[in-house]
Amino acid sequence: MANTIEVGAYLITLHTYQQECLFGAIVDGVMQLNEIGQIAVDEWGRLSKKRQEIELDQWAIMPNHILAIVRVKTKVNLPESVSLVKQRHQGKPRSLSSFVAGFKAAAAKRINLVRNQPGLPVWQRSYQERLIRDEITLQRMRQIILNPSH
Repeated sequence: MANTIEVGAYLITLHTYQQECLFGAIVDGVMQLNEIGQIAVDEWGRLSKKRQEIELDQWAIMPNHILAIVRVKTKVNLPESVSLVKQRHQGKPRSLSSFVAGFKAAAAKRINLVRNQPGLPVWQRSYQERLIRDEITLQRMRQIILNPSH
């Protein structure tokens, strides 16, 4: 019998290449997206809908980065004797890095079409991630995303 379990919730940060403010500006404490920022938002939502194992929690786009909580789920066949807790903590799921790589590639392609500069770097090479291990930390991370200036 296949069950869907949450492998984990991760706080991820994706930075633009050389911390360039590509996505817009903060005006009176509110992020104002430009055309490139809107492309990033569109691709973020589009790709997450295609990936059933990925669920977006809280996220925000800032002038030079995206900060998000991403939940990763998987379908597994578990015998009754296997603990779900044990299954959850077997390392970072490959689907998370695959999701990030797919997003970065799709967004970069569209952004560079708008900039008329194919092949120009949009993102830093990697991304930061942090496993969120408990509900208290999850709530704290959600507050940080909602109020990044605090």
